[in-house]
Amino acid sequence: MLGVLGTTAKAVRKLNFRRKSRRFIRRPLYTPEELQAQRQQHFPVEPLFSIIVPLYNTPGDFLEEMLQSVLAQTYGKWELCLADGSDNGTQVEDICRRYAREDDRIHYRRLPQNLGISGNTNACLSMAAGDYICLFDHDDLLHPAALFSFAKAIHQTGADFLYTDELIFTRTPAHPKFIHFKPDYSPENLLSNNYICHFSAFRKSLLDRVGPLRSQYDGSQDHEFYLRATAAAQKVVHIPQVLYYWRSHANSVARDLDCKAYAFHSGRQAVTDFLAEQGLSVQVESTPISPVIYRIHYPLAAPPPVSVLIPGNNNYALLSRCVESILENNTYPNSEILIVDNGSSQKKLLDYYEQLQTRHPNVRVLSCPWQTFSQAYALGAGEAKGELLLLLNPALMATQPGWIEEMVMLGQKEQTGCVGARICFPNQTIAHAGLLILPGEPPVRAFYRQSAADTGYMGRLHFAQQYSAVSGACMLVKKDLWMELGSRLPDDGWDVCFCLRLEKAGYRVLWTPWAKLTVKKARHIYPRPPSPVPRQWCSFPYDPCYNPNFCGHGVGFVPKARPFRDFPPALAANTEDKGITNKNQYNHYSEKRN
Repeated sequence: MLGVLGTTAKAVRKLNFRRKSRRFIRRPLYTPEELQAQRQQHFPVEPLFSIIVPLYNTPGDFLEEMLQSVLAQTYGKWELCLADGSDNGTQVEDICRRYAREDDRIHYRRLPQNLGISGNTNACLSMAAGDYICLFDHDDLLHPAALFSFAKAIHQTGADFLYTDELIFTRTPAHPKFIHFKPDYSPENLLSNNYICHFSAFRKSLLDRVGPLRSQYDGSQDHEFYLRATAAAQKVVHIPQVLYYWRSHANSVARDLDCKAYAFHSGRQAVTDFLAEQGLSVQVESTPISPVIYRIHYPLAAPPPVSVLIPGNNNYALLSRCVESILENNTYPNSEILIVDNGSSQKKLLDYYEQLQTRHPNVRVLSCPWQTFSQAYALGAGEAKGELLLLLNPALMATQPGWIEEMVMLGQKEQTGCVGARICFPNQTIAHAGLLILPGEPPVRAFYRQSAADTGYMGRLHFAQQYSAVSGACMLVKKDLWMELGSRLPDDGWDVCFCLRLEKAGYRVLWTPWAKLTVKKARHIYPRPPSPVPRQWCSFPYDPCYNPNFCGHGVGFVPKARPFRDFPPALAANTEDKGITNKNQYNHYSEKRN
């Protein structure tokens, strides 16, 4: 339960976001003069975009506004493919044929019957002759620079799959209901929910490889297709600009998910089947906050050994509470607890160590001097028996069974570098739910002090996802990666530095809300304000797991006053980090790693 204060705070945040969204959208992305200049600009290679629009009983005024938004594009090499499955008369046909007579780039086909969303879309695809395919809904709108931005990004990055940010509106785009500022491409995020949504474009050759939309997933057909297409793509590019306007009306998913309740089952099935093709037999369930945000249970047929490393330093009350909570809530079948003690002299603590090792053969105490927690973890790693290391701050307490399993499910993946957990205060507000990285500024603690029962921005408090960094207060990492990249870490911000090293080496940093722990006080894991993140640690100009249209202060996810325009940005010039041995840099444009 949120309680009165929590509910009030949530309402205030929502009103503040809407107010700042309206301020944001009032600042035009491009001036009329800049849009006119785009019409005169040419690129060495100018792809033809086939805009795919399946029609079904589209209201006449919505249809004409959609058509006008395509005609207003500043990039002229496009064709509009319209396949009409309407069954309510000829109004849609009359409008489309009139526009097709006036512009030969518009192609219209009346279907003999409604084939469903996938069937109607595939009928559009059969008409397409373009180099790139763009998926566009029949009652939505495009920003005039949408196709120009795609062409520019293709020219500069060679992308074969692209997507943009989007705005949901009721009356006009000038009165946004919500703006979805998206992170850059992340396979983990896309498994949890279709965050890509609108507006997308992909090479026709990519479509030929992966195949068209599949009718058995109607309602979640885009999500299922995006899973296949992005997995096969060589370079997925996110354009962090609001270039798509999604209309919210009585019969749209933007207003009411229940209008397409069948999508709930098809969405879960899409994720299940996609992972089954990769040899993973998973269970997918909807989360309590939304039926189209998913929790995935990965198999743990042969659980890898896990070593829980806990620094100990003359604090019996803190350490004993941590260890006893782990022992009480540990259901993982293959684990050990290794306490790295810094020469403690407290008799009660030394007696506890002796009793602990007698009662629990999977608990060991290693006595050796250390100055910082990262040094303690480095010393413990050399003695650990586990393939996976769970670095744990002694101020934390496990509050429920299965938390180690939740982290291992993600940590066992080949491309996973480390996994962070959800840490709450006793009043069930967020202490840690991922870190937002802004080069040259202190890291932002996402959703800090917000209620854990809140959804978070776009549900982000309730699904497993990728971050650029997670807190070292609770971090699961492969032992070999820690031994390779965990040396010479700084005393301050070692966890951020280590996470960024992992990403530069080609690994993903993940966070899960399903591994839940508690901490009593903020000072136990945040003894002082975080220091700015040195720019030499980062190979990106902005956090790819965040969005440059957001502010870099507070708890994050608040729109800036002005839209972000510097796209594509240049990579940071100085990315040297002597702790890195693998120089496969994290690519800002999310290039696929083989």
